[in-house]
Amino acid sequence: MNRATAHIPDSAPQTTSVENGMAALQQLFAQNAIPVASITLYRKGQTEKRIDYENHSGPQRTVEGLYVDVRIVVSVVGPIPPDVNAHLQAATTSAAAAAATWLDSLRIATESPIFGPSKTMRTLDQAINRVARSNHIVLITGESGTGKTTAAEFIHNRSRRASAPFVDVNCAALPENLIESELFGYEKGAFTGAFNAKKGRFEEADGGTLFLDEIGELRLDLQAKLLKAIEQKKVRRLGGTKDTPCDVRILAASSRNLQRMVKDGTFREDLYYRLAVLEIDIPPLRDRQDDIRDLVTKQLVTEQLNAELSEPLQLEPRALTELVRYSWPGNIRQLFNVLARLACHAPTRTISLAQVRSELDRFRVIDTDTFLLPEHCRSLLAGESLNDFSARVRGAAIEVVKERCQGNMTRTAERLQLDRASLGRVFGRIQTRTEKTSQGKLSAVA
Repeated sequence: MNRATAHIPDSAPQTTSVENGMAALQQLFAQNAIPVASITLYRKGQTEKRIDYENHSGPQRTVEGLYVDVRIVVSVVGPIPPDVNAHLQAATTSAAAAAATWLDSLRIATESPIFGPSKTMRTLDQAINRVARSNHIVLITGESGTGKTTAAEFIHNRSRRASAPFVDVNCAALPENLIESELFGYEKGAFTGAFNAKKGRFEEADGGTLFLDEIGELRLDLQAKLLKAIEQKKVRRLGGTKDTPCDVRILAASSRNLQRMVKDGTFREDLYYRLAVLEIDIPPLRDRQDDIRDLVTKQLVTEQLNAELSEPLQLEPRALTELVRYSWPGNIRQLFNVLARLACHAPTRTISLAQVRSELDRFRVIDTDTFLLPEHCRSLLAGESLNDFSARVRGAAIEVVKERCQGNMTRTAERLQLDRASLGRVFGRIQTRTEKTSQGKLSAVA
């Protein structure tokens, strides 16, 4: 067997189709008078595609191209002349490198619940492929519901760490007083109730990927500790005296504008630049209406399987048009919610325009004037007074409205029914109170 794994020339078959790419490789061998019996394309050890050509008799040998987790094996009949051997090996390796692109069309159609056929999402899928081959930190941005967690899973599954753990941490869902112990772990006796030592998420993800969702919700002091762990590639458990090395690739995501948070002093600038080495931005569903028809079709098949229906679910043409025209402020999460409800409540297997409009009417008020606060505003923290909680919620409300208003304080004041000067004073008092509370907690810890 001849194997090539290093040299990747510029002469790879230029195509984005699996079949066309493999055919181009076969033609290259044929041009050099080398009969090809079969070409097999593997990814992560699994056969993605195999093409058998004429049934040639005689002994066969293989030329193998390997690039990261993609392998192409070309079975040929007879010997390969030395003067073309190196060229064919290099071309096969180059084809393996290009095969990630060849597989895009298959993957988009079968693997992804968030991707559609639009050029925008094909470009995004290719960007995910590129960053997956790297080991750098990736920052995934996009509105809530666009599929940031799914994108992170794709990056992990297409990377060299795919066989290692993928650990998902939602920084907004964990109470503030538990985030540190969840991330870094703790030793026995580190605090009341710590009866046994416990690994943190960094240690659980060792060798694999740690996904930090909604990282903008972390406190500033935890941001500093996270930055240290990322840069030093080791963590120290709460109550511990020694550091534990962790080979972890970090993926982070945020639905908030971290650059604006840096400017406002609520997110560390050094941590932002450490996270934003590679960036993936997922566009909202309203900006890619071409994908909605495809997403609806795929999800209705899923809903049919979930409901164990013998007949497929269908939409009236005008009902589908209504779904395509809708703005989807909750993005794919909202779309799938609506389709699940339609599938469950539809009296027949054909969903009507009236049924779609009835479901969408539930969101009309939310679309225009209702704002969803972060999850951390739904919990009263340990030891937190009612006044501190109220100040924290008011501050979060101002931040959310300001974010929706693109940072325009005048529009923010109008929505909150305050004049601009009053809003500035209120926000200033909240920030001062928050800083004093944080300083008090740090002093207590010290």
